[in-house]
Parts: sequence; structure tokens; C-alpha cells
Amino acid sequence: MVALVKLREAKQRAQRYKDYIESLVRQARARLSEVETRLSAPDITPAVLRYDQDALAARREALLSVERLQETVGGVVAHVDRWLGDVDKTAAQRDLGTRLIDTWLVVRATLQRVWNFELFDVEDTSVIDGQPVTIQRGVTVGKSVGAIGLFLLSYLAIAAIARRVEKRVVKRGFDAPRVRTTKRWVLALSGVILALLTLNLAHIPFTVFAFLGGALAIGVGFGTQTIIKNFISGMLVLMERQVQVGDIVDVDNITGTVTEVNLRSSTVRGFDGVETIVPNSALVENKVTNWTHSDRKVRRVLKVGVAYGSPVREVADILRDCAKRHGLVLGDPEPYVIFSDFGDNALVFSLYLWVDLAPNVNSLQVLSDLRFMIEKRFAEVGIEIAFPQRDVRLDLAKPLRVEVVPSATAPAAAPPAAAVPKAAE
Repeated sequence: MVALVKLREAKQRAQRYKDYIESLVRQARARLSEVETRLSAPDITPAVLRYDQDALAARREALLSVERLQETVGGVVAHVDRWLGDVDKTAAQRDLGTRLIDTWLVVRATLQRVWNFELFDVEDTSVIDGQPVTIQRGVTVGKSVGAIGLFLLSYLAIAAIARRVEKRVVKRGFDAPRVRTTKRWVLALSGVILALLTLNLAHIPFTVFAFLGGALAIGVGFGTQTIIKNFISGMLVLMERQVQVGDIVDVDNITGTVTEVNLRSSTVRGFDGVETIVPNSALVENKVTNWTHSDRKVRRVLKVGVAYGSPVREVADILRDCAKRHGLVLGDPEPYVIFSDFGDNALVFSLYLWVDLAPNVNSLQVLSDLRFMIEKRFAEVGIEIAFPQRDVRLDLAKPLRVEVVPSATAPAAAPPAAAVPKAAE
């Protein structure tokens, strides 16, 4: 069956040669007719006559050569047609199994041609014995498919190993988000290394990417400049370790815990549970406040105002005692109380305390608990929490002036309305 396919291909090539030779025959006959027309002219000179007679002999010889070649090629085509006809008659008499085998051989031959089809070739320059040698390397469909398959299989194997290692490391007590982020970066670097190794093993030169064209490279560069910038920023964040998974940061008016540092962006989970995707370039270019960069302890201030006349020493002791009794308030440094100010309506005290910003600790909840505790203690000892008050005083040093003012809606003859007191001017 493979021979049949090659025989059909030979027939196609012979038919093309036959068509080409027929065109040569037509051209030779046209030239011969042109020379014969010139020889039949009555006013032809002897010199031109001898020249045209020689040209006529040459054109006849050329025509005979082309006609012999046409006859030969036509015989080849006829023989091939006869062979193909005999093969078709024989194939019609074959059983189903033989036909399936022949079909498989044809399909395999076709696949081999597709596999070895050369997409393009590139020049690869090597230095041998101090002399540059340029080698033509062809990039075929087989090389391309093999390179892609090798890359995918290797990457899937590395990803499976990375998942197993991740599970074991997390079981040993390591922080799961940190391990997951590390795994993603390892997979990314492994992908780059695998791509380079695959091209080398498949004998595909790196100059193939230059072959794709400078305009395409420029377009891709402009389209991916933001992605590349964020990727490089992510690498800088990991190397500098200024922002890590688990840190509490404030970036672009977003405050929360860093849960992931990925290839292009990072994830910040706010205290309200909302996760925000922040580009890695924002962590490098913008101002970032890291509350837990070197120490997870953070100071909080709770201000309380009590009424004038309250026992200030007792107030300070109650505030300090409430802070010490709360389980999430750190004892080192110890909380302390500052008598801040004599306010308009209250004596202002400030309670300074430290809280460890752990993932399960909410400083706002700690301050709320302390306010509940302080309110209860003040109520027990009778200390009043101040609120805005105003004293209104009436100056009675002069007698009040009283006038009778008529109602605006009453008739003119009606008796006067009730007297309304008016302060003396």
C-alpha cells in the first residue's frame, strides 16, 4: 500500500512534467512556424535566407527532441496508469483484513510525512576550532510536538512531587500560606528551567524566537510589560522579605493580612474578611506600612472621659486593672494610664496597652471588651462617665420687663391675649 501511495505521487510528478513538455512543444512549433513565414517572404536577401535556413534546421531539431521527450514522458504516464489500474483491480479482490492493513499503512505513511514536515529552518552558528560554522537546523512538526510533550510531562511530574512535599511540610506544623506561596514560585522557576532544557534536548535553537519577527516581539513586549514588572516585583518582595505571608500591612488604603504572594499579585485579607488583589509592583513602588515587620506587638490607645469631681487616682487604678485582667493585653510592656487633659465636659484619661497582632487577634474587639469592663467597674463604684453638658443662667440683677403682645391672627377689637414676659433690654 505504501508503494501504491508512492506510485500515485510519481504519476502526479510525471503528469506535471508532461504538461510542461507539451508547453515546450507548442512553443517550438510556434518558433518553427515563425521562421517558415520569414522564408516565404519574396524580398528576402541571400544573407537573411541562409540565416533563416540554419535557424529553421535548428528549430526542427529542437522540435524533434522535445517531441521525443514528450513521447517518453507520455509512455511513462501510460505505464503508471496501467499499473494503477492493475493495482485497483487487485485491491478490489482483497479481503477486509488486507484492506484494513493497507489503510493503516497509508495512514502511517501520511502521519510520518506530517511528523517530518519542516515548519521552517534557522541558522545556528557554532565555533569549531576557532572558526565560526553556520549550521542549518530545521524545526519540524515532530520536534515541536515532542518538545511540548516532554515539557508537559516533566512539569506535571514536578507539580505532583511539589504537592506531596507541600502536604508533608504542612503536617509538620509549617504555615500553610507560606508553603503554598513557596510552592508556586518553585513551580514557576521549574517551568522556565524545563523550557530551556526541552529546547536543548529537542535540538531547537534559541534563535527560533528571533525568527518569529521583531515586530511580534515588540508587540508582545508592550503587551506584557505590566505582567513582567509585577513578576519582577514579586521576586524582589520575596528576596527582600520586607512583606511576607502573615504580615499585617497598610497599602493603597487597604489594611489587612497578607495571605498570598503570587507571581503577578498578592492577596491582602482585610479585617472585614474581604480579600483584595494587590499588584506586586504596588508593594515595591508605593508606601507600605508593615505593622508586623520586626515585631508583632502594636500599641493601642483607649480614651475615657469622667465627670469633674471623680477620684482621679481611683479612675487610673481601675483602667490599669481592667487592662491587666484582659487575656489578650500583653503584660510586657505593661499597660499604663495618662491623665491627658482637662476637657470642656470631662477629665480625659488615656489607657495605653499593647496587643500581639496574631491571625486570631482583633485589636478592635480587645478595645471593645475593655470598654465593657470599664463601664461595669465605674457603675459599681459610682464614677460617672462624662457627656456634654451646658449650664444656662438667668441674670436677675434687673427687673424683668413685661409687655402684652397681641396675637397676629386675632381681630383688632378682641380682648388682648395672655401677657408674655419679655426680658428687659
